[in-house]
Amino acid sequence: MHAPWQSFREGLRVTLRSRHNLIQFDRLRARLPGDLDTPDRVIAFLAGREGDGRDRADVLRLLIDRVQAGGPDAGMAFALLALGRWRDLDVTYEHWRQAFRGDPEEIVARIRVGFANAVLAMDTARSSNPEASLRLSTKRPLRAWWKRLKRERDTERPEWVPGTEGDVPPTQDASPAGLPWAMSPAARMAFLQEIARQAAGDDAEIVFAVDLCDEDLHDVAARLGAGYESVRKRYQRAKTRIAKAFREKGIGPCPRSTATRASTGCKGGGRPGGSR
Repeated sequence: MHAPWQSFREGLRVTLRSRHNLIQFDRLRARLPGDLDTPDRVIAFLAGREGDGRDRADVLRLLIDRVQAGGPDAGMAFALLALGRWRDLDVTYEHWRQAFRGDPEEIVARIRVGFANAVLAMDTARSSNPEASLRLSTKRPLRAWWKRLKRERDTERPEWVPGTEGDVPPTQDASPAGLPWAMSPAARMAFLQEIARQAAGDDAEIVFAVDLCDEDLHDVAARLGAGYESVRKRYQRAKTRIAKAFREKGIGPCPRSTATRASTGCKGGGRPGGSR
């Protein structure tokens, strides 16, 4: 198993083992079929090929609804979905790894984003086969990306690969973030986000929401079901930890060019997330 792909899977398992998510699973338990009393049994049920497919579809719809609701059990529900449909994700990964033959971290990042978007975009009330919908919707952006990449390769100079004979790297050795230009933009972003998550844990998502997606911190706090002051402190601590992690790895400038935008993290200058 390739390291980035294995790390993605292990990260999902760690999510399910957290005390918070075990509590969330206990609360969800009453809405699941009688024998699905542990996360492992839910995963095995979703991965199975036997039994009534309609029961499996109902559990998928329930978990998708929980992710879309964005409540405290959303992370747990997403991990169950991804691990339960891991067979489909694994087939997709192997196919694109062999076709792309590039940075595996980029492929992992694109599959992860594609699956998350498929979950968030699904209309569970109208989907008669959520298994197939998740599989196809995850693959669709990968196909579009591959076509775009092939067009770019046909019209532009190929990206430098270290060790390629007869070729030389670009004049500038590193991007503004201090990473090799040989890494694609998506791979650089995935790498930086992984460092941020290791440094700040789940609170890195607060930084991403405010400083990458330009969300208002009040809205983020409301979605998390927590007080604004509490989330503001978590946001500031996460930014400090991320900045420290970047400095320790020799990545910079930070945090402005990566996961955080500025020391205040806001457009309006009065509070994180702006004053809209």
